[in-house]
Amino acid sequence: MGVSFISRFLNWPEYRVSNSLERLHMIADNKIDREAINNLPTERAARDFVKAVKEFNLPIEKQKKAVEQILETSRGERELVCHGRADHPEEMPVSMETS
Repeated sequence: MGVSFISRFLNWPEYRVSNSLERLHMIADNKIDREAINNLPTERAARDFVKAVKEFNLPIEKQKKAVEQILETSRGERELVCHGRADHPEEMPVSMETS
């Protein structure tokens, strides 16, 4: 099953499917902490976190603390996003994403 098929089935853009599959593979390979990444408020935050983990080779045991720091420094931005004022769908909180 390919990215295009999944994209059509979910009615998601292909980049979102690709990014989600990458995260799932990294979780399965114990490169990303599932709990840590699930706490991130947006698709973009998750993408940026994966990029940083890869770029800086952040060990899994330090990822929860890194996410806590990200959440503390982005509280104001999260408030805007959580109240539906995001201009871009990739800024929609992961828990609120729809097809």
